[in-house]
Amino acid sequence: MDYMKELNAFRNWLLMNDLTTSGIALWHTLMSINNMTGWKEHFNAPNSTVQRLTGLSKQGLVDARKVLIDNNLIEYQKGKKNKAPVYKIISLVNSVDQSLDQIVDQSVDQQLDLPAYQQLDHTYTRQDKTNSNGHEGSIDPDPFDEFWSHYPNKKKRQEAEKKFNMRLKHKNPEERATAEEMILGAKNYKKQLEKDGTEKRFMQHPTTFLNQRSFDDYQTLKSEQKSGNGYLYWNEYESDSIDSPFIEQGMIVRDE
Repeated sequence: MDYMKELNAFRNWLLMNDLTTSGIALWHTLMSINNMTGWKEHFNAPNSTVQRLTGLSKQGLVDARKVLIDNNLIEYQKGKKNKAPVYKIISLVNSVDQSLDQIVDQSVDQQLDLPAYQQLDHTYTRQDKTNSNGHEGSIDPDPFDEFWSHYPNKKKRQEAEKKFNMRLKHKNPEERATAEEMILGAKNYKKQLEKDGTEKRFMQHPTTFLNQRSFDDYQTLKSEQKSGNGYLYWNEYESDSIDSPFIEQGMIVRDE
């Protein structure tokens, strides 16, 4: 079992499924214990140890374990007399990839099931309307194409497009994101990398950028200006002046 691949697969699984906080804590704890055992298919984990590592009560552990079992994330056998319970972690690496492919395939199939004239109408419905820039007769660009045009590290486009569309349509409002947020994040991330002179090998892959919601960190791009005994930060892409009304409040970091 590949630890990092499983962690990434679990993060992807959480994008499409709801899981309690205690369930997430228990899964990570069991993965850590399994790692220490050398990735045995079945391994022992004493309740007292698991409770201490997760911070769960006895009943909290029982409930979290049931959640993982119900979601087909683990298998569990009650320990025999004077022996710890036995766990098996079910790999998510293959199952998550299959789920993502299924989502995309279903979307494509639904589009192909439409009569040809409806497909054309769906694609070009805005052709004769004024687009967001006010130009008559032009077609708004595909949101992902615009995201991709700005993102600096162009790797695995197909996977990135799946993540992009999942964010747009995520059933959990807290995980959902707009195309504008992701595009702005890509633009500012590129500007920050260019400013810092970051080598390409240190840039985030686009799937990671979308998975981990890194675009949230680049909705505004910060510069720093030394001021008195602290640093005053402002949004350099909205303002060129330290006296601008766009200065964000509460962003003073004092020198020690």
